[in-house]
Amino acid sequence: MKTLSFGLFLIILSVLSVDTTYASDKFKLEDFAMRLEQSTALPHRI
Repeated sequence: MKTLSFGLFLIILSVLSVDTTYASDKFKLEDFAMRLEQSTALPHRI
């Protein structure tokens, strides 16, 4: 499960790097990182 979420993280990272500006990318990346931590911390269905 960890490797799956890490792979997803890498995919979104590459998508964000193609996106608009560095500042907004950094903000989106931090927001995604927080959501990822919350989703992995909570019990969830696959």
